[in-house]
Amino acid sequence: MSALDITPDNPRIVLIFSPARSVRESNLAAVREVMEQGIGVVIVTINQPARSLARHYQKNGVDTASLRFIDTVTKYAGGDAQEDMPGSIFLHRPDDLTGLSIAITEALKDPGEQKTCILVDSINAMLIYISSADLLKFIHYLTSKLKILEISGIFLAVESGLDPALLARLTAISDGVIEIGGVPAGPRQA
Repeated sequence: MSALDITPDNPRIVLIFSPARSVRESNLAAVREVMEQGIGVVIVTINQPARSLARHYQKNGVDTASLRFIDTVTKYAGGDAQEDMPGSIFLHRPDDLTGLSIAITEALKDPGEQKTCILVDSINAMLIYISSADLLKFIHYLTSKLKILEISGIFLAVESGLDPALLARLTAISDGVIEIGGVPAGPRQA
């Protein structure tokens, strides 16, 4: 993966475009890179349950003890909150943007001495549950909140599933765009 250029003193909003076949590995690479900077990661799971993602991280040598999850799919799919995932938040529905906003605010409260980064996996999965217009409003709200709090944010996406107008707006509100595997990232900001 290209360098995210996220450090404790350089909070950024980064949009990562990944081929569909490797979005899970792009997620893993982003988490590793951020953690190597000593930054804690809060993963907003829309694409897959937190338990599944945590197992994937563990299998690939990532210490999940310092990760927190905001899981929007486990309860929606009939599962239960995982008792062995302390600090994680399990929402009832992926389309509950108010609940997600509150959960993100809770997750960002008192991170201690460690800086935090929010990773959203993935923009495309959010589009299954909410409209492009509502998604854009939510992402704009979230990026503004993160910038005010000087917290980094990473948004994973598969470009081929995004409307060109949404793609242009997401690119414009990001501080950087990373393309994995030669995926073109559409319009660029000046």
